[in-house]
Amino acid sequence: MTAAFFLLQATQRSADAAQAAAQAAAQGQRTFVGIFPTMAIVFFAVFIALLLAIREPPLDSETARRIGVFGMIPAMLFTLLSGGIQSPAVVLVALCVLAISVPHGPGMAFVGALAAFTTLLGVEGIRSRVIVWAPAFVTAAVLVSTAVIPRWLAGRVFRAVDAANRRVAQLEEQVAQGRVRPAAERPREPGPTRLESSVATPLITYLRMLRDIVGADEAILWRHDPRSDGVLVPVAWSGDDPDGPSTFRSEEWLPLVTWAADNEMVNFDATGGFPSLAAVSVPPRIGAVAGGALSVSHRTGMRVDRDELKRWLPRHADHLADMLALVESGDEVSRQNTTTLALLQAATDFQKSRTVNSLGAEICQSALDVTGAAHAALVRWDADARRGEVQATSNEAPVRVGLVITDDSAVGGSCREATPLTWEDARELSRTAIVYGRAEPKRVVQSLGVVPLVRPEGVVGAIVVEGNEAYRVRGESVRALRLLGAIAAVSLESQFEYEEIERRARTDALTGLSNRRHFEEQMERLLDECDRYGGPVSLVVADIDHFKLVNDSYGHDTGDVVLQIVAKVFRDGVRTVDIVARYGGEEIACLLPQTDLQGAREFAERMRRTIESRPIPAEGREIPVTVSFGVATYGGDPPVPRAKLFSLADRALYRSKEQGRNRVSLHEATGD
Repeated sequence: MTAAFFLLQATQRSADAAQAAAQAAAQGQRTFVGIFPTMAIVFFAVFIALLLAIREPPLDSETARRIGVFGMIPAMLFTLLSGGIQSPAVVLVALCVLAISVPHGPGMAFVGALAAFTTLLGVEGIRSRVIVWAPAFVTAAVLVSTAVIPRWLAGRVFRAVDAANRRVAQLEEQVAQGRVRPAAERPREPGPTRLESSVATPLITYLRMLRDIVGADEAILWRHDPRSDGVLVPVAWSGDDPDGPSTFRSEEWLPLVTWAADNEMVNFDATGGFPSLAAVSVPPRIGAVAGGALSVSHRTGMRVDRDELKRWLPRHADHLADMLALVESGDEVSRQNTTTLALLQAATDFQKSRTVNSLGAEICQSALDVTGAAHAALVRWDADARRGEVQATSNEAPVRVGLVITDDSAVGGSCREATPLTWEDARELSRTAIVYGRAEPKRVVQSLGVVPLVRPEGVVGAIVVEGNEAYRVRGESVRALRLLGAIAAVSLESQFEYEEIERRARTDALTGLSNRRHFEEQMERLLDECDRYGGPVSLVVADIDHFKLVNDSYGHDTGDVVLQIVAKVFRDGVRTVDIVARYGGEEIACLLPQTDLQGAREFAERMRRTIESRPIPAEGREIPVTVSFGVATYGGDPPVPRAKLFSLADRALYRSKEQGRNRVSLHEATGD
């Protein structure tokens, strides 16, 4: 009886709930806005939202948030007026929540969706007294799918884009610092590297014969490529396509060919009687580079079975190995003959050179002929100073003449240790080490060879060759370059000695300036050029004031120091085209081509002020030093007789002495 009572009571409660739900549903239909106008407004709002989402430039997050905030109240009111929790206008509320959460992320979207759902559910409960949960769950799903899920997905996309942008920025920074190469500078993936025609022709003929015997589409000879860690690449094939084998399925068959080469066994692509691929290792021969593999292939299957291929294919591989060693030996003999002829020609050409510059050009060209490199440079090395400079280069070389070779560079290290060095792949070296010197341009050196020029007194220089691709400069090429270096070193040392003798003959030993004889020769040359081409030549004559008093008071050693310091001021102050010499005693003369009287006066004034402002330290005290100047110009206005140029400048100098010294006087009778 008790159980029946409770069952009856539960049935009554279920009936009451159903009746209340029906009333609520009926009340939900009595809305102020009809279903069709509501749907039209919702679709129009969604369309506007899509236009805002794809506009260019896109809305910023703050603008989107403001749109959501100001649109939330109208969207909620419209939803309540058009059916409440069962209205399609819930989509508008979800769009507003999505807009508000743009600056904050999916967490804020979830909180906003939860707040909107709670509000709608509360209003529905107050109005209907009974909540129908099926429409409530649909409303919750709409809010989550429209507001939360898109914001979550957008957040993941934005994080991925930000991470990619950061990675791009890091790569750009590493490229700028030289730690990572741009894609255009990275080594290419291993591909076909066909042998030279003189080597490949007999091999191709043999491969075509083998292809026809076994009924294959293609027969290929493979070798290990040192540029890509020994990966197999085709070097000769039976087809006519110069770009590589045309029917070989690399992804499927290359691992089988590699296995056959590594294990020195015959390998097939299938277990059937007539395979589509057969491969066998090609053994190396003495005098030839490392071997590789031989493969024959057919798209559907060859006409020779596995047993026949296993029996005969290794013999064909042996024949190919013998042929390869033979043709490469012949090719090596041809290269040796070419090298020998180049060395003999170099020895003849070196004897004809009369200057260091012409000899350097001959050495660079001979280095290219011997090695086949793209660029060559001759380095002059000073073993005592442990530094050098580029003396000469080949045409279009990437380094300039005069570039300083530092001790910590690759070339400097080779000269310092008197050891030839070869980098067949120098790309990593050029990114991590200094090749020539710190002032060299930033670039990627592909291959490099350095041969120091050694004499009994030490290293006098080096020959440097560069290839325009990796492995262009090989070890055997550098060995031939060493023979060229031995020939060049003798000629170069002789030229260096002759150049030094010439330099000493025209240089004052104490000051390092030109001596009087060289100065007079250069003055005649410049005056001849002035007569032929026009333009002024100015002569500045300077004399150290009270120099005899310096010698008498402090000794001749101090006088020598004064002369040396004054000479250095002049040497540092002239142009490369100017001639400055110690004319005699404490007198210094300067020739200034293409310089008029006013320009020469400004030069002399600059020298005078510089010397006056630099007292010379001696014996614990500073000696004030001044200089008097006389200036004359040939080829100017008024005209000056050629034979009287020096005497007029010297007369102006004595006028400076008479008027109190430490001044500049011109040859004009009117004075300074």
